[in-house]
Order: sequence, then structure tokens, then C-alpha cells
Amino acid sequence: MVTAMANSLDSDLSIELDHRTCVAVCDGIGDRLKDTLQPTVAAPLPDFLQRLVDRLKEIDEAPSIVPAQRPPQLRKAV
Repeated sequence: MVTAMANSLDSDLSIELDHRTCVAVCDGIGDRLKDTLQPTVAAPLPDFLQRLVDRLKEIDEAPSIVPAQRPPQLRKAV
């Protein structure tokens, strides 16, 4: 249970929220903030920057060239 205080001056007024309700409230606040903080019209990127962003996407989707490391407990003792 989470206890939410109305404000610091009025400690007698509190509401207990279960985890599910608390998560729902946080999600709702997050959704509203995302809607509020998004720019209304996004200007297109200059061509040079757009090519860089596209290249980053290509690199991100490429397979890794770094070999996977084994956890210390699976390595051979020397």
C-alpha cells in the first residue's frame, strides 16, 4: 500500500493506494505529459542529419561483431 498525502500541511488527509492503482495513476500522468510535451509540428531534419539518423538505424540493426562473453562462473580456471 502506498499512502498519498494531499499536502504537507494537511497530514490528516491521506489516501491509501494499492500497487495496481498507483501504477495506473503514474501511467495516466505519463501519457498526458507525453501528449502535452510533444511538439505540435515537427520540422523535417536537414538532409545531412537525416542520412546520419538512417545510418545509425542501419548500424543498430546489424549483428554484433563483439563475441559474447561467458559469465565468470562458466570460465575455465587456469
